[in-house]
Amino acid sequence: MTELNASTLSQLPPKVAAPPYDRSRLKRGIAHFGVGNFHRAHQAFYIDRCLALPGQEDWGIVGIGLRMAENGGSYLFNSLAVAYATGTVMVGLSIGPIAVAVGSLIGMVSVPLAGHISDRVGRVPVYRFGAAVLLLLAFPGWYLISLGQAWLVIVVIAVAIGFGVNTMLGPQCAMLPEMFGNKHRYLGVAVSREFSAVIAGGLAGVLGAALIKWFDGSWVPLGIYTFVLAGITFATTFITPETRGRDLIPVEDALDELTAGGVPAR
Repeated sequence: MTELNASTLSQLPPKVAAPPYDRSRLKRGIAHFGVGNFHRAHQAFYIDRCLALPGQEDWGIVGIGLRMAENGGSYLFNSLAVAYATGTVMVGLSIGPIAVAVGSLIGMVSVPLAGHISDRVGRVPVYRFGAAVLLLLAFPGWYLISLGQAWLVIVVIAVAIGFGVNTMLGPQCAMLPEMFGNKHRYLGVAVSREFSAVIAGGLAGVLGAALIKWFDGSWVPLGIYTFVLAGITFATTFITPETRGRDLIPVEDALDELTAGGVPAR
């Protein structure tokens, strides 16, 4: 099966419509959080028609959401899960710090190990694995915490932090700088990190506490919230360019190189 990308568009059969415009000339004009099927079937469809019009190359779409699970998940399980377990489920006050400490100890191994593996197989697959851990843990994890068993609280929080959040953190430290060209690498990394810190992490505690109050301590909204954040990141990894081994000298971003029909320079 031929992989669909900019370099294989010319290989499509005649009955499959290809973009009638030069994708290499597009400029980023729209930032979309959480690229999903609804976006693809509606907004992206009409933007695609707009881009085919003369002089409309400034409306290219950039998908945002890579750090929603890592940053949001970190706040959810480092703080909100502890508050929920000790304040709503009423486990012992020492259980939360113990769970976070165990997760951090796991991270002492999982972070460098994930980074090392990403040097071998690629940044994106490792990052996707970490998002998948939180995605699969979202509903069963919060349910197990709600049971009020101290050992289950420790296991869930430790796994979420140690194998979910930290597995994404390992390749992220290299992947973010590799995604940007040397013209604005510092600005790109700083904005992408801090903006997601506000949207994903900054709102996690406030929104999570509100959900606990609004739904009388039910674990289900917290599971949905975690699932959405992890799902956004998981989906985003399928449109994120692989940057392992990318040359850091070019001024072009990895996404620009991919859009132009090539592969990130190495």
